[in-house]
Amino acid sequence: MQIASWNVNSISVRLPHVLSWLQTVKPCHLGLQELKVVDEKYPYKQFEELGYTSHVKGEKTYNGVAVLSRTTTELVHDQLLGAPEPVQSRLIEVLTQEGIYILNLYVPNGSEVGSSKYLYKLEWFKSLMKFIETNHKREDK
Repeated sequence: MQIASWNVNSISVRLPHVLSWLQTVKPCHLGLQELKVVDEKYPYKQFEELGYTSHVKGEKTYNGVAVLSRTTTELVHDQLLGAPEPVQSRLIEVLTQEGIYILNLYVPNGSEVGSSKYLYKLEWFKSLMKFIETNHKREDK
């Protein structure tokens, strides 16, 4: 099973590159970050034409995550429960037909130490650790 990850910094801008890469490499699953589109403007059809389904949690202008899969997957989570305000589209989790969880993250930057963005990032990571401890055990795949 091949799982890849790509921070596209706008799926609208990078779509031709992603489509070309998918046709060449054909990974089983691809996590995308920084989509910068709402769900309704996500290019579902173009990916479906290549045999990929998409689970998407978009956001206007910034953030946004997706998981593309050539096999059946089930959406498990599309938000980080307990995340600090403002809640942003930075986490999506799917379960593969093989029983493997794929957690795709777009981690906050944080800017300078001590800044409000840095404090947000620290709180976000606390929420992520609690999320993982609550939803996954060491024996999970």
